[in-house]
Amino acid sequence: MCVQNIDFNLVERYVKDIFNINYDDKYTYHDLTHTKSVVEFVIKIAIAENINRDELDLIKIAAWFHDTGYLFNPQNHEEKSCEIAESFLQKNHFTKSEIEKIKKIIMATKVPHNPASHLEKIICDADLHHLGENDFYKRNDLFRLELEKTSRTIFTENEWILSTLEFLKEHKFFTQFAINNFDPQKRNYIKELRQKLQELS
Repeated sequence: MCVQNIDFNLVERYVKDIFNINYDDKYTYHDLTHTKSVVEFVIKIAIAENINRDELDLIKIAAWFHDTGYLFNPQNHEEKSCEIAESFLQKNHFTKSEIEKIKKIIMATKVPHNPASHLEKIICDADLHHLGENDFYKRNDLFRLELEKTSRTIFTENEWILSTLEFLKEHKFFTQFAINNFDPQKRNYIKELRQKLQELS
């Protein structure tokens, strides 16, 4: 098997099994819902950015695997995700070149983002698309809950808003699609959070 004839149902089932078998309810943000959302937006952005079929298939595979390692090692989960993906891809006879490309795309999701290729830019924007979407506050609350469960640190409302604001200000979208579609709403969230901070002080 290679990227030209990959069965994406097989990829999806494999990743879903990893999440189901290793599920831990403390991972309220880095869950299967997040992964499926990233896959959805990778496809949406890639089509808008005129990515060819083979490259679209590569980035879809990377999106499915990009957070599988989080279930085993949150601190260096991108590296673990690459190991999991590589094992699956080798068993399914992907070429060494295809495997290396997929691993590079996965590694590009390491925060802070520093993508080197168009495909890496696409997955970075898909990974954090919620920063400019309507579910931003919901996803941000889930991330806060996950951090509090995994680090045993409780954030005050003031601390969390400051942390979120800092992240939003340092973050940037890379593709033209994301800049056009996500950036305006992200700027609105920055304004809203600044207002909330003023109200708390």
